[in-house]
Formats: sequence, C-alpha cells, structure tokens
Amino acid sequence: MHHNGIPSPQHRRARHSNGRRDFKRAPQMPIPSTAQSCTAPSSDLRNTHGINEQGMLAIEKVAELERAVVEFFGEHRGSIPSERVQNIIKATRPELYEAVVTRQFKKKWNRFLEHLPQTFILFTKPNTPARDEDFCWRIRLTKGPAGWEEVDAEEDTQRLQREEEVRRAATAILKTCPEQASCMRELTNTIQMGTDPTGNPSRAHTTQKRLKLAELKRILRRADSDFAMYDVSNMTLIRLLTPPPAT
Repeated sequence: MHHNGIPSPQHRRARHSNGRRDFKRAPQMPIPSTAQSCTAPSSDLRNTHGINEQGMLAIEKVAELERAVVEFFGEHRGSIPSERVQNIIKATRPELYEAVVTRQFKKKWNRFLEHLPQTFILFTKPNTPARDEDFCWRIRLTKGPAGWEEVDAEEDTQRLQREEEVRRAATAILKTCPEQASCMRELTNTIQMGTDPTGNPSRAHTTQKRLKLAELKRILRRADSDFAMYDVSNMTLIRLLTPPPAT
C-alpha cells in the first residue's frame, strides 16, 4: 500500500481475489456431431476418438455406402452418370440410402459425393453448360484408372449414334401417322419393336439396349426444331414438324 493510503494495484488484485489463486478455465473440447464426424476421411473412420456410439454408427454407414458406390464401378474405367448410380443404389440398398443420404445429408445425393473428395469426383458434362443447355452430373473415382477421358469419349460417340438412329426411327413412324402425331408411349413401343403402325419394318435403333419413354423424350427434345410435344389428358403427344410428303 502507498503511504498516501491509496492501495496499490497489486494490493487491489490480491484483495479482490480474496486469497484465491487466479486461473484460466481450460477450453472445453466440443463433442463432434454426426455431421462433423462424417467429415473424417474414410481411411481414418475407425480411428476417430471421442465420439459417442451413435456418431460412430453414422460414420460406419457413410463408409458402407461409400464402398457400395465404389463396388458399383467394378471394372468400368470411365465416369458414370450420377443419377444412374443414385437410382440403382436407392433401389438395391434402400435402408442404407435412407440412413445416409436421406437422414444425414438431408436427401442431397450430390452433397454425399462431395463429402468424399478422396474417393469421388463429381462433375458436369459439359463442364461449363450454358444457361439453358442440358447437362449431366457424372461421377468418377478419384484414384480410378487412367484413360477415363477416352472411355467417356467413346461412350459419347455411341450415344450420339444411338440418338440419331432413334430420331430417324421416330421420324419414319410419325410420317405414317394421322397428322404426323402419336402418343409418346405408343411411339416408344413401336420403335422398340422395330415396326411402324402398319406392321412394316422401320429403321429402329440397332443397339440391344431397351428404349425407355424418358430417354425418347430427352432425345426428341434435343431436336425441338423437328418435333413438338404436347401434354393432353395425362398423356404426351409427339408431332413431327417437317411438312408431310406431297400426295
């Protein structure tokens, strides 16, 4: 204490502490939530410490789904459409899909894939689609075999050939229909059978892959200058826009 009766700063701190030692409280370590736990790399999933049983189960489910997607690739050397993988996994492993994608990732399949960059690469084709341009999300393995670009390019060539064959088949069939129009489902079945409405052979696609209604819609939408679609009474009509042949 100073001689003038004013307590020194040291004395004030001592009196304020009431004889107790000052100390800083150690920071508390947060317990990782399920979402935080899932950010651990797959190779370290089993070595994560300090999480509860529910969090560890969530991590194991994510790892299980990760393995299922990797196994889906098998020997395939290129990329695969993300939607195709999603639909097949959802159909073959519904409980696992529900536990991981629906619950942990709030029904966001792409978020699940982006969560595992050490395993999957998610990209669009084309890489930078225009504002109104169709594009496709695709997946490839981060550590997949080299040459995936060549495999994808070959698949693109085969796809374009198939689409051209389907468009030619649709054109040939619609030219025989009244007003050059048909129900989309009937057109799909007719192309699949390889005959026109009169039973005569048509120029159907040569691949053995089954033609689905959604695929036919997608192909013909890309040729919107030649075809028009209308929704009438719970069905889709397709009309050929090119002038009918002169009679």
